[in-house]
Amino acid sequence: MLTPGLASASSDDAWEALRLRLIEACDEAARTAAPEAGIAVHANEFGTEMTALALVVTTREGQEEPELSVCLHDKRTGATELSAPFAEMPDLAGAGHAGP
Repeated sequence: MLTPGLASASSDDAWEALRLRLIEACDEAARTAAPEAGIAVHANEFGTEMTALALVVTTREGQEEPELSVCLHDKRTGATELSAPFAEMPDLAGAGHAGP
């Protein structure tokens, strides 16, 4: 069982604890959704006032490209949600350029 997060962390130790809870919760959500996939969680524990978030990249055997999802973790309650994967992996090298 995951313990609830902090609404706002006030020390480096508290931020690190939130980061670890975020990674654990998002990894668990991703493994539930895709148990056979390789999973990488890129955490942003600062997120918003109420929500820590992470980018979750899943790679399945035989898949051409990895899938990208967003994981939301309520800092107060610890509730975690994983989005459906984006339709296609964004080209981050082209960041800042408007696309279709």
